[in-house]
Amino acid sequence: MVPIILTYLWACSTDAEHPVFEDHAPALLVTLDRTPAARLGAYGYPRAHTPALDALAGQGTLWLRAYTTSVESQPAITSVLTGRVPGTHGVHGDAEFALKAEVSTIASYLRDAGYRTEAVTGTMLTSVESGLMHGFDSHTYVKPERFIWQRWGQPANSEDLVDAALQRLQAAQTRTFLWVHLADGNPSVSLTLPEDRDPQTRSLDARLSHQDQQLERLLDAWSKHAPDGITAVVGIQGHDDSGNAPLGSKADLQDNWVRVPLILAGPGVESGAQSTDVVSTIDFVPTLLALTGVGAPGELQGKDLRNGGSQAAWTEAMFPQLGLGLAPLRAWTDDSGRYVEADRGVFFPFSGIVNVDIQPGGGDLNAMSSRLQDMAQSFQPTRRSPTTLDLNHIRQLDALGYLWGDAHSAQGQADPRDHIDAMTAADQGLRFLSQGRTKPARDQAAILQRRLGPTAIGERIRTRSEIEANRPKDAIEIQHRNFTGHPTKTNAMILAGLYSNIEDWKNAEQWFDQALGGLDLHSSDEPYWPAVEGAVRSAAYQGSEQRAGTVIQAFTHTFPDAPTLQLLSAEAHLSQDHPQQALELARNAQQAMPRSAWAWFGLGRALRDTGQTAEAIEAMRHAIELGPRQATFRRGLANLYEETGDLENALRLLGPLLPTFTEDKVLIQQYDRLRTTSAAEGRVRRPGTGYRSTTKPKGQP
Repeated sequence: MVPIILTYLWACSTDAEHPVFEDHAPALLVTLDRTPAARLGAYGYPRAHTPALDALAGQGTLWLRAYTTSVESQPAITSVLTGRVPGTHGVHGDAEFALKAEVSTIASYLRDAGYRTEAVTGTMLTSVESGLMHGFDSHTYVKPERFIWQRWGQPANSEDLVDAALQRLQAAQTRTFLWVHLADGNPSVSLTLPEDRDPQTRSLDARLSHQDQQLERLLDAWSKHAPDGITAVVGIQGHDDSGNAPLGSKADLQDNWVRVPLILAGPGVESGAQSTDVVSTIDFVPTLLALTGVGAPGELQGKDLRNGGSQAAWTEAMFPQLGLGLAPLRAWTDDSGRYVEADRGVFFPFSGIVNVDIQPGGGDLNAMSSRLQDMAQSFQPTRRSPTTLDLNHIRQLDALGYLWGDAHSAQGQADPRDHIDAMTAADQGLRFLSQGRTKPARDQAAILQRRLGPTAIGERIRTRSEIEANRPKDAIEIQHRNFTGHPTKTNAMILAGLYSNIEDWKNAEQWFDQALGGLDLHSSDEPYWPAVEGAVRSAAYQGSEQRAGTVIQAFTHTFPDAPTLQLLSAEAHLSQDHPQQALELARNAQQAMPRSAWAWFGLGRALRDTGQTAEAIEAMRHAIELGPRQATFRRGLANLYEETGDLENALRLLGPLLPTFTEDKVLIQQYDRLRTTSAAEGRVRRPGTGYRSTTKPKGQP
């Protein structure tokens, strides 16, 4: 269940039923991920510890039957921000999709009306690459707390996000729209809760209580900043992470996944009332635009909540199709109940006024199916919007288990409800991967292979497991098969990155070119910069610097400020022994691309060549943090450590490369030389922790 809570105040309105601001009011939107409405006190959960949300809900009208458009986070968030269903905004899944620039968001409409629009988020699914920043003047990205190698772990926790939001409020203008997305990455918070509940339930309740405490800080600060402003709190997903929402209920699109609480509160809204209108999350945008006096354009699919909203809500789940090659799940919900269809249709009537029954009911299924098809056709254009990612973004999303699908996958015929065991294996395999548990992840991939044969999810789990086990050549073999079945740009980029990691620059260049799909040096359209960067660099490492010069010269006139061109230019200057020119370009590139491992490495090289050794080491360490499997980074930093006499760290960096580079005589000789020198100086190996010195510091007995 997905909570949506809206509070608003207005001034000088002459329309008592539908008040409108004469002067555009400031607005706050808070979206909540993994926040089941059924776990909030305002919705009847007796064990809840969510006083901030409960107090907010008690101020206004409660909508009991509101529904999300998708059971995946990114499509659901996109619908809240655009007022459109996935079939229209084009985002059908997590990570593999991006909102196209021509699709307006709530921020776009408000900015056009004179608002200053700002966003504060801390999850990869809301990064710039998602397209969700369309219309925002600024975006504060809060780095997740766990940032170790490739595994970003959980999203940033709500305390850090609210801290960042409060800083933005201090500088906010009078007419401001601020979006804060809370996807709390700190479920193991220490809170005093009764012990009369199972551990999983207790963990979820503790996380929601912690989130509520942080939300209270934000709402309190907002009420002081904008006492006559609008506040919106929108939950994104109805399922929880406690293990209490099985995939069987997800496959039936049951209430615990799709039902959305919604509250409006403020002067002019009846206090303590409840509405049984069937509404959707797409109704949020037109309602907010009407409340601010901006006015909702006709292109929106949502309807003003005060007029009854959509009255029939669309919900979909595309993960069976995109990841497993099965049929997608689609549903509509109205006053009678919910019709869910994949290969076959099932109708679930309401059990009482609020809850849809989990047991199927009767009815004319053919007529219900026709209605579903009519709704789908009305959502034109139904094109998908696959994204293009850089290698670093791919690594981070892959480590979290998000890159499991194929955005171009055709609709399958098999009903996912007949393959719950396979979906469970896929879900658990991705979960194990995100935790770094490669062996159980491989076991789940094997189950998936037996049930369904090769699938996008199964092959990604197997590829990722081999990467984590430091078997890059095995990962490449599996990824080749995955590309054959799913020839996407993302899969081509993954292959290019794997070849780049082991410094097979010829094959890396080939796969970067595959992802690029051709390069027109005379086009005024922006190219796929990550693939351009990789292809040019791969050619340069093969000794062909001509390609770099040609690309840089051709594009500099059209895109003079492109960070990718600045980075490639810096690398070219370094190869020509012009370190000072390279340093300025490398700094600019790194500042523009702070998550780029190659930008950090380029900066490190330039700092080294200008004699700034300590700063060079720090920059190269950042590069390895972002790209730990890249052999070039390890060699570069190891050489720098050797130059400074830090042999222990040099050995630590080179050791993991030996199983892959068994025929690299230069590497083997360097490693043996370092080990011999280290032993001669009195350093010995301590298993599992690297090296330690056996010599005694001067001045000690």
